[in-house]
Amino acid sequence: MLRGFFLFFFSGIAKFFVQKRYRSLFFLAIRLVVSGNNGRIKIDNTRFLINDKLGLFWQYYEIFYREYYRFESSSDKPKIIVDCGANIGLSAHWFLREYSDAKVYCFEPDPIVFAKLSNNLNSGSSSRVQLLNDAVYTREGVLSFQPDGKDGGMLTDGINKNNIRVKAIDFSSFLSTFEKVDMLKIDIEGAEKVLIPHIANKLYKVENLFIEYHQRENEEPFLASILNVLEQAGFFYRLESVVKLQNPISSKKMINGYYLQANIFATKKR
Repeated sequence: MLRGFFLFFFSGIAKFFVQKRYRSLFFLAIRLVVSGNNGRIKIDNTRFLINDKLGLFWQYYEIFYREYYRFESSSDKPKIIVDCGANIGLSAHWFLREYSDAKVYCFEPDPIVFAKLSNNLNSGSSSRVQLLNDAVYTREGVLSFQPDGKDGGMLTDGINKNNIRVKAIDFSSFLSTFEKVDMLKIDIEGAEKVLIPHIANKLYKVENLFIEYHQRENEEPFLASILNVLEQAGFFYRLESVVKLQNPISSKKMINGYYLQANIFATKKR
């Protein structure tokens, strides 16, 4: 155990001096410690309005340090990126920075979070980004939404005095407007259960795909059905659990309120 601690400690020191990305993560953590949950934090040259400093740290770790969304494209045409569950815009900011020819479409249904997204991406004034205050779903309409003011808002059938009504679009129809989508990111707090089967016949357009899988405590597993859709569409995929549990077989611990929260990284074999 002591040996493991020292390996972790000294590997961190080595990363600090060798990796610029690690130093950026380290200094961000320090700045977040002294900041408020609803303040501003500077990332690159942009001052981001934030809604949850712990959530922002993990988003930064995944997007900037681990580079969850880095992809390769099979063509030299301008890239199309669709970000479902854009939150305050950290992923969109990274996409715009890393892919200079990309057009990014951002969906965020929570109106309070969407206001921060608009502010952080310069109110959507850039021709390279389109912000949509909509939920992606299987049909157009108005749906019940349970906001949390952070990154955990979700569509819901439940009755709660804090629920709001949000506009939804038929995401299959939206995808029909593109010849090809270079990267599709889906982080929609459980609605992937119905969305992925709904867009199955449009996934031939998509080259790279990220899905965050959310299975609630008393919900039947549906991971296999999602993976089957991806296999039928010609994707190769990798899975990563969001949290490493102690005693995972017998553990009763929920992960952010979910029995299983996992990341699916998928790409078409070239």
